[in-house]
Amino acid sequence: MKTRARAAFAALGALAIASCVPEPEVSVVLEMPASAGAAAWFEVGAVRGACPDAAALRGGVPLGDGVARIAFAADAEHAPTFGALTRERWAFVAAARDASCGVIAIGCKGVDLSGSRDVSITLLSLGEPREGTCAPGLVCQYAHCIDMPASSTPSASGCSLTVRGGGALVDPLITDVGTAMIAAAPAIAPTATGFFASAIDATASGDRLRASLRFLDGSGASTALASPAFIACAGPPSLGGVAIAEAPGGKAFEVRSGPSCNDAGASVSELSLSGTRALYTDTSRTLGSTLHPHSLVRESASGRMYVASTLLQSLAIHAATSGGVGPVVSGIPSDVTDLVDMAASGGKTLWLGRASSGKTLAGLIANGVSAPVTVSTDARAVAAHGPSAFAIASIDAAGFVHVDRLSDAGVGLGSFEFGSPGGAPATDASIVTSGEFMIVALGTRGEIWSTARSIHDDAMAPSAWKRLSDAVPLARRRRDGALTLAASGDVLGLTWLTSARPTPDDLPFGYAVIGCESRAP
Repeated sequence: MKTRARAAFAALGALAIASCVPEPEVSVVLEMPASAGAAAWFEVGAVRGACPDAAALRGGVPLGDGVARIAFAADAEHAPTFGALTRERWAFVAAARDASCGVIAIGCKGVDLSGSRDVSITLLSLGEPREGTCAPGLVCQYAHCIDMPASSTPSASGCSLTVRGGGALVDPLITDVGTAMIAAAPAIAPTATGFFASAIDATASGDRLRASLRFLDGSGASTALASPAFIACAGPPSLGGVAIAEAPGGKAFEVRSGPSCNDAGASVSELSLSGTRALYTDTSRTLGSTLHPHSLVRESASGRMYVASTLLQSLAIHAATSGGVGPVVSGIPSDVTDLVDMAASGGKTLWLGRASSGKTLAGLIANGVSAPVTVSTDARAVAAHGPSAFAIASIDAAGFVHVDRLSDAGVGLGSFEFGSPGGAPATDASIVTSGEFMIVALGTRGEIWSTARSIHDDAMAPSAWKRLSDAVPLARRRRDGALTLAASGDVLGLTWLTSARPTPDDLPFGYAVIGCESRAP
């Protein structure tokens, strides 16, 4: 007798990636022998090529580069998805684990995704002793052993994360199905009463380019602050990104590279509810051409601003004022090729960058000089916490989120760890602090999740995740676009990009306004 555990995993072929049209889901069916006993967790991995030797699977799905892994509870209502898988031969490896993570059954099936979308894996029962069983003091979460008390329950100390409003940030630029589109990740910054949100998109040919600026109030309402700026180009456009930083008096500073008809550099403006005031244009291209949504930051106590950009495969961070670009920040390693994230506290700025080796490097900037600090090589996002600390989120190969707190002197202040929703692999992450809470948002294929933790709750306990699409269905259409969080008092603002190359009928940018009222533990 066999029992069946069915889960659907989304996959994209190479043709789908090129055209941005999703392929049908890959259906994975796990055939579980009754003799194996009760399974508490399932994990499935996709490995390029042939199935590994059975002996290598006795400890479960192998982790490492090139392995796409998902994990879910045996009674899960929603299975996570893999994300994009190329049209080639893959080995789908599966393992069933008991409540202590001991592997009770394994299986593998090789499938060529260029010709098949159905995968059926027969799991074979393993005898005692069960490999992978958690050592004393560790507990099993999402088929992975982590260090937390066995009696821990999902953290209830956090904020409500109630969605107040959300939807499309702007309408589609054009609806001609034969038109290729490009878009840059939107940026968001807080004010005392809401958020400024900015986005740019264009047709790939350059016949239409658009810059959009909106204000999101605390109730979730979205108001256009200016008519979209449309420009026509004779050739391919420049679309280098946009970033916003909070400024005093309910204003914000914005730096934008594009949309433009040539690589003329970046422009900097002051934003307010009454309009936009141009400050200067960097025609010398000092700022480069590629901007991250957090490329512009402002230290709240010192008032110093820094702007980061990528030019010729090298990251540069410059001091900035309302009057122009200042000197370059010294101390940034020459092999850092791109910005991962950046945040400013009261008097220090912390940056994360990707080195040519693929590792994440980091530095603390004080008075225009960067000193190296050590962070996880999986660090994805950083946020300032109060006037003198930072929170850094990273995601490991098993899909676990780690949050480390760091003082502005580079001293560790504690950390905690929790599983991502359903073990789904995250394509992007953002973190923000609001009062005593840390809020993490994760983007998986076709979903955005959020969770909140008290900064005083350092126990490595699982957290309750909220699915944004339950309140904002547009979140389901997100594919590979970046997402960005901001906090204004006890209200959160979230913006995201559906895809860097949206289909013509896509709503390219989405937003949500979320309450972060204190919830008693």
